[in-house]
Amino acid sequence: MRSVPPSISRVLDAALAVDPDREALVTRSRRLSYADLDAGADRAAHALRSLGVRTGDRVAASLPNDADVVLAFHGAMRLGAVWVGVNRALAPPEKRYLLEDSGAVVLLSDDDLPDLGVRQITLPDWRSAVAAAPDGPVGVDVDPAAAAGIAYTSGTTGRPKGAVHSQHGLLAPGTVLVETRGYDASLRKGDCFPFTILNMAVLTTLLVSQAGGCSVVMDRIDALGVAEWIREERITTWNGPPALLHSLATTEEVAAADLASLTEVWTGGADCPEA
Repeated sequence: MRSVPPSISRVLDAALAVDPDREALVTRSRRLSYADLDAGADRAAHALRSLGVRTGDRVAASLPNDADVVLAFHGAMRLGAVWVGVNRALAPPEKRYLLEDSGAVVLLSDDDLPDLGVRQITLPDWRSAVAAAPDGPVGVDVDPAAAAGIAYTSGTTGRPKGAVHSQHGLLAPGTVLVETRGYDASLRKGDCFPFTILNMAVLTTLLVSQAGGCSVVMDRIDALGVAEWIREERITTWNGPPALLHSLATTEEVAAADLASLTEVWTGGADCPEA
């Protein structure tokens, strides 16, 4: 049985040792090798530190599915900060509640909203901070048992409640899945759920890095757009909601050839009829 990496800050180490030039992440704007992702994560950690974030601080993010949010996540983990994903679709009062309840010290956001009660860093400013940050490790020895992320419940029966997950807790599902599914460097996993859902960090970059494969973070949630991603990026495992799975299977404009690379499909987020 493979062992869990000592911390998320070390999750890229095995792939870096074997093939640092292997493709690790594909988004709409960028294609990153493991070496690129490693260097970008270091710069993101330095950028967060320059913004006043310290080990144990809560870092909130409400960013689109692209390289910026993935680098921010890895940077926060290397700094020993605690990640708080904030769904971009939430109304301002809902966002404010999550920020106040989590104790976030900063919000990385693509939309500068008033009265959220926390320092906001817009997407252009975040990109500038990362670009200006130094290279090399940030020099934090991350505790594997320390808090790494807070996932909030839906709030359907009251206020959303934050469930705190440790470094090892976020890494363990990927370790188990790689072992039991036999994933390796051939894995090309595509995901269209928002990366601001904590489970998406677990099932995208953390899972895929342990396999040494490539994580494809999609920016489309319609059948034609997802089919294009699958076809163009030769996705082998795709994860999406049941309604979208149904559309992929039944929409005439989606050809069987578009989905030919798939060997496995996951679905979740709602009931999925057996048919």
